[in-house]
Amino acid sequence: MIAGIVTEGKRDFPIFKAVVKKLCPAVEDVLLVHPPIDGLSASRTSGWTGVRRWCQRYGPRLDRFMQDYGDPLDLLVIQVDASVASNREINLEQPCPPASDTANALRNLVVEWIGDQVPDGVIVVVPSKTSDAWVCAALVGGDELLECDPEPLERLASIDGLGFRLKQTSDGKVKKPTARQFDIHLAPKVADGFDRVRDVCSEAEWFALEVKAQCRGER
Repeated sequence: MIAGIVTEGKRDFPIFKAVVKKLCPAVEDVLLVHPPIDGLSASRTSGWTGVRRWCQRYGPRLDRFMQDYGDPLDLLVIQVDASVASNREINLEQPCPPASDTANALRNLVVEWIGDQVPDGVIVVVPSKTSDAWVCAALVGGDELLECDPEPLERLASIDGLGFRLKQTSDGKVKKPTARQFDIHLAPKVADGFDRVRDVCSEAEWFALEVKAQCRGER
């Protein structure tokens, strides 16, 4: 099986690549479909608006896109963080907890971007409030408020064993690690600890069940 990932940014890709391969051992390779690898193009197409443009462009012919994408894609994951729901243009944020209300509302919107018809093999995942919550759940655990935390990386500020030092912004907040740090240090830890992530993060549990079903050919 070949999987493809459409994400808001390159930092998210290593997490989903590692998790998909963990959940579905039949997946031989995971490809970054969006954003583009080219730095100049990525600067114009990253973020949730880039995902929206991608969905609107390819959604009406997504079946064909997956068949014609070099090695045909058996699985396509489209990721948008639940934090997007608070954007004034979107305005879908619901009280949290539970995180699932906002995640489901935003997932339905992404399906509309695609064209209301989601082909077999496509999973729209909405980590709450960001995929960084999955990193924190894997490394330090969490509670029912983790998926409601807009800055979950602050929970990692005092822990050892990351494999690198977290930097701080000028206002003292934890700076988001680089794509390379996600790839080398964090993504493997998230995959190894994904059972803990599923226990804490409802969207991670939903995602795991969807990937496993696709892996078994039940979707």
